[in-house]
Amino acid sequence: MKALKIIGFTLIGLLLIVIVVGYMQPSKVELSVSKVVNAPVCAVFDHVNNLEKRTEWSPWEQLDSAMKIEYGQVKKGLGANYSWESPDQGSGELRYIEVEKNKRIKSEIDFGQSTKSYGTFSFQEVADGTKVTWKFETNMGSNPFQRIFGVIVKTAIKTTFEGGLKNLAKNASADKNNPNCIEAIPSQTEQPAEDSATVNASQPDSTSAS
Repeated sequence: MKALKIIGFTLIGLLLIVIVVGYMQPSKVELSVSKVVNAPVCAVFDHVNNLEKRTEWSPWEQLDSAMKIEYGQVKKGLGANYSWESPDQGSGELRYIEVEKNKRIKSEIDFGQSTKSYGTFSFQEVADGTKVTWKFETNMGSNPFQRIFGVIVKTAIKTTFEGGLKNLAKNASADKNNPNCIEAIPSQTEQPAEDSATVNASQPDSTSAS
């Protein structure tokens, strides 16, 4: 009986320690990773902005081959969204809520919890190509156990993001003719024609010179 009391008090003590430690952790989980991609901004941006291309390099989709993805009516740019269902990774939805062409994309991620998470890509031209920064932020609330969980998964998320940026770099670098990089060039017929009257007026009059 005495032994049971000792075990009980020990467990209660450990639980109190965990709770105190949990409250000492920040409620907000925030991290970012960066990588220089050997490709122009327009190509790198397109492989993030276009959700069908994004799911080809995104690390989350690579974790479960049985994951089912359903795209929304908008697949590119502001309002683009898709949802997923996975036996291993659970279910959720991602939606682009802010898009600045070739500069920044912010997404809202719903993992089916009470709070939302946010992911932001920023793109910057550098000497070797494009510097891509992938930022993630979420709020774990006041629950001490969720706060501890946030600290634990932060390292795992960072490692996953690093792998994702490697995949992005591979896909964007191999995309030599990305449509987002092709600018409209005026055709020959769109060039203003010279005024024949003006041309003729500038010609010297041979009869007056004689």
